[in-house]
Amino acid sequence: PLNKQVQVVWENKKNRKPRKVFVDIGANCGNTYYQHRQEHKDDADEWEAYLWEPSPQMHQFFLNDLKEEYPDVHIIPYAAGVKDGEVKLFVHQGQEHVSDKSQFRDQGKCDANSPYNPSGGTTMFGGAKVAGEPVNVKVVNFLSWLKELELSDQDKFILKIDAEGAEFEILDQMLSDDNDNNICLTDPIKIEFHPDIVPRSADLDPKFETFGDNFPKLFKEKCGHDVNLTLLS
Repeated sequence: PLNKQVQVVWENKKNRKPRKVFVDIGANCGNTYYQHRQEHKDDADEWEAYLWEPSPQMHQFFLNDLKEEYPDVHIIPYAAGVKDGEVKLFVHQGQEHVSDKSQFRDQGKCDANSPYNPSGGTTMFGGAKVAGEPVNVKVVNFLSWLKELELSDQDKFILKIDAEGAEFEILDQMLSDDNDNNICLTDPIKIEFHPDIVPRSADLDPKFETFGDNFPKLFKEKCGHDVNLTLLS
C-alpha cells in the first residue's frame, strides 16, 4: 500500500457496515476537523478521519497536539497530488521562521468557527501572492491512495479540499478518470478554488481559471447527479 499508516483492512467487504469517512486535503491546524466534530456531535467518534497537511510547521505547532487529543485520527504529513514524488512547498510569506505558536495570526488560535486559520496558506506554487520560502515535501498520488480505502455507495464520504491551487489537478483527474468514481460518492464536497494562482503559475493549465465555475456541470456529466457542493472562502 502507498501509506501503511492509513491502510484500512476489511475482512468481510460484502457484509461490512457502512463507513463514515472524512478526508481533509489541506488540514492546516485542524480547524476543519474540529468543525466536523461540532457538526457531527452525535457520531463524531464513528468517523474515520484522514487529515492531509504537508507543512512541517502545522505538525509541530498544531497537529501533533490534535493527534494526542484524538489518537484515532490519521495525520498524513504529505502533499496530495496526481503523482508520487517531491515538491517545493512555499511557506506563507513572513511565517517561515516562526518558533512559537503565538507568532501566528490571532496568537495561534485554531478556531473551528472561523473560515480563517492561524497560519494563512502554504502552496506548491511559487507565483502565489502568499508564497514565501520553500521547503521540500513528499507528494503522494491522492487518487491511488483514495482507491485503497475501497469506498462504496453504502458509505458516507465527506471530502474537503483547500490546497492553495493543488485542487485543480486533483479534481480534474478525479473527474476525467473513467475507472474512478470516488468523487461521485462525496456528500458533500467542500472546496476552496484559487483561480488567482492560475495565471501566475506556468505549471497550471489556463483552463483552471474557470474550473470552479464549471465544476458543478462537470460533476453532473460524470456522476449523473447534482453535486452537493460547499464553497469555502
